Amino acid sequence: MDANQAALNAIGKSRGDVIGHHFLEIIKQDRLFADLKSCLESQQAIVYDSHDNVLSIKKDKRQVYLEYFFSPVL
Repeated sequence: MDANQAALNAIGKSRGDVIGHHFLEIIKQDRLFADLKSCLESQQAIVYDSHDNVLSIKKDKRQVYLEYFFSPVL
């Protein structure tokens, strides 16, 4: 995997941390995988209720919260 610098900064990782790894290995959140799988199988964007699409990630000894969305490109 490779990532843009803004994404790396958001999750507190360096390019060396992510090269050669799938993003689900880096993030390690079961909900993220389930949502991605659902989006790919249904070929439709997921509509989230309030805050159902927020990841909590430990970064530099603190918790950060990132909102995500999945939408297939057809």
